Amino acid sequence: MVTMYNVIGMFKIRFGFTLIELVITIGLIAIMSAAAISLIGPQPQREARDNRRKADLQTLAAAFEMYRNDCSAYPANYPAGLPAAYLAAPPTDPKSGVNYVYAGGTCTVSSASCGNNLCKTFQICATLEDSGTPTVFCVKNP
Repeated sequence: MVTMYNVIGMFKIRFGFTLIELVITIGLIAIMSAAAISLIGPQPQREARDNRRKADLQTLAAAFEMYRNDCSAYPANYPAGLPAAYLAAPPTDPKSGVNYVYAGGTCTVSSASCGNNLCKTFQICATLEDSGTPTVFCVKNP
C-alpha cells in the first residue's frame, strides 16, 4: 500500500482496495460463473460419458481378440468368462456402474483349458445418452 501526504492539509491518502470491495467483487464473479455454467448445461457431460462408453467397448473388443488368439474362440459370457489376464478390471458404464451387455454367438461346448463354452462370434453393446432418444452402440467381431 502506498501512503501519500496531501500538501495542503497533510492528510494521509491511501491507495488500495477495502475488504468490502474485494468481497463484493468476488461475489459478483462467483454469481456470473455459476450462471455461465448453468447455461452450458449437461450436454458436455453426456458426450464425455458416451465417448468413454465407446472407448470401453473398444478396450473390451481388444481383450476378446487377445482371448481368441490364445483359445481360438471368444468367451461365452462376460465378465465371468474373461480371465483377469486379459482385462484387469472390467470397465462398467460411467453413469450406472453396471457391466456392458455381452452376447457370445454360435457357442459350442468344449473341454478346452480356456473354458467349457467357446463362441465363434461376440457382440458387446452400450446405450448412449447423447441423442434425444437412446441409441445402442455395439462392437462385434469382424
